[in-house]
Amino acid sequence: MLYGCRLFANPEVKTAMFDVVSFWLDMGVDGFRLDVINMIFKDKKLRNDNLKSFFSNKQIFSRNQPESYEILRDFRSLLDKYPNKTSVGEIYAPPPGSSKLATSFLGNGSDMLHLVFDFSLIFSVWKASSYYKIINRYYRYIPPAGWACFFLSNHDMGRNIGRTIFSFHKHAKAKLHAVLLLTLKGTPFIYYGDEIGMENADIPKHQIRDLYGKFFYPFYKGRDGSRTPMQWNDTDFAGFSTTETYLPVNKNYKSINVETESKDENSIYSIYKRMITLRKQHDILQTGDLEFLNKGNKNILIFSRYLENKKIIVLLNFGFRRKKIENNKVLIVLFSTHKKNMTEIEAKSFFLVLGKI
Repeated sequence: MLYGCRLFANPEVKTAMFDVVSFWLDMGVDGFRLDVINMIFKDKKLRNDNLKSFFSNKQIFSRNQPESYEILRDFRSLLDKYPNKTSVGEIYAPPPGSSKLATSFLGNGSDMLHLVFDFSLIFSVWKASSYYKIINRYYRYIPPAGWACFFLSNHDMGRNIGRTIFSFHKHAKAKLHAVLLLTLKGTPFIYYGDEIGMENADIPKHQIRDLYGKFFYPFYKGRDGSRTPMQWNDTDFAGFSTTETYLPVNKNYKSINVETESKDENSIYSIYKRMITLRKQHDILQTGDLEFLNKGNKNILIFSRYLENKKIIVLLNFGFRRKKIENNKVLIVLFSTHKKNMTEIEAKSFFLVLGKI
């Protein structure tokens, strides 16, 4: 993607690039993921950003220009000429992120991007009330005809399992993230390896390929740590290759891999599989509306998904202690991150219950 420039202001460049898009649409691709698409235009005077403004939410000259919205409307018009195509745009804003900015690239919900990546959730602290505020704010900004999507890791920001300052309970946190991602209203995006709890690897200096890592080492080691080969099994090179890989395989591949975790019904991989199956089985989790039943207070986040006369309740415990939720209704437990399902709503550490009323 050409960004941080004004090449698309040249109609010949725009026509040529749209011809490339048409070529792939004619070939049958389902859609496009657009990298930091809010940086596709610099301002008309080609002014330079200073480093301080680039890492803040203040006005800078290399992103969020009016022409970015204009070209995406034309891009959507092209996509709409083909049936059943989609688009998702990465809309970067520095911490703490900006749901308002991200969703502005949805336009009215049908004239710009189909989906947008909002980084706000990635920047959140591990706190139920923080997750509530971010998710609720994102939903509020989505236009009526728009649709949400969620992600918790990517190739730039690293894996969610290693994002918190303290590493304790990291596998339990990964399971909670799996349940959250697959029960929210919207399209879930799972970054490869998150489904088995892959972690950010520590890449030796001489093996770093990322230019940012090479330039800023050792203060910043780059993005290679979350780009290591997929860990399929415990054989050499984690079953990804039979020879040396482009980046070294994470040293924990002997225990964290698809083959090993597929044999453990309580592994992160098994949680993802069961949650995906549950999502497929219940149309409520696909298209049902969402209502928060609390604001994430006392480390518990509760929301319901409902469709017509059906309802599913999701409980997420971000805390470290058992929590008991007052309940005067009989709930059928559809899924729990713990092996033993319970007949009453009693949340253990990082415990989730999906209950249908």
